[in-house]
Amino acid sequence: MAASFQDVIENFDFKDSVVTEVRWSDNLMDLIVNVDYYWDIQDGHDTTRILKIIFESCQKVDFQISGEIPLCPDLVCTNVKLEE
Repeated sequence: MAASFQDVIENFDFKDSVVTEVRWSDNLMDLIVNVDYYWDIQDGHDTTRILKIIFESCQKVDFQISGEIPLCPDLVCTNVKLEE
């Protein structure tokens, strides 16, 4: 579990990982992003993990479809959780 989005990006390298799902939770306030975390293979594991990143209490999401997804330091979510 992470305390903030900064904790997540400092501890995980998402380069070459794949976002497999983006959806709202049942409460329609939390944004859930599932990521197939590629670096487990690089670290010698047989399989990858699906990381579930939960942006709690999101008021707004700006979806940008491009070759890269920029990381914005000014998130409008109050809390971010990471579940492995």
